[in-house]
Amino acid sequence: MIQELLEKLYAKLEDEPDNNRKSKTGCFDFFEEKILPHPKFNKYRSISVSSKTMKNYYEKHVEGRKNKSKEPSAELKNCIAEYLGYSNYLHFCNNLKEKPKNSFQYNFVSLKKKTSYCCLTFFFVNNLFNSFYS
Repeated sequence: MIQELLEKLYAKLEDEPDNNRKSKTGCFDFFEEKILPHPKFNKYRSISVSSKTMKNYYEKHVEGRKNKSKEPSAELKNCIAEYLGYSNYLHFCNNLKEKPKNSFQYNFVSLKKKTSYCCLTFFFVNNLFNSFYS
């Protein structure tokens, strides 16, 4: 569940219109500097988390890199879930469990960007080739 939470957080931060830095570091800087201090999240003022820590969480729980970061605190998970539009982390988890297991979906967020670009290029070239020689 942590992996899905962090994937969705990163995707939403990348899509933020006010965020002009789309790298992991830039997105988590935006979260630390713009999202956490927002009045909507006043009840989470006690959260002290740096963008570096957020990046470490992402790299460990999403990308599978080894580092010393642990699991985010319950308060931080609730804050992220609320930012994503859920009432809290439990609501987020329950929503994930309701998805049918058989549904297939593309999930490029957890792949490295190079891999997703290669996949997209392959699909584009393959479709172009098939349409040209059909």
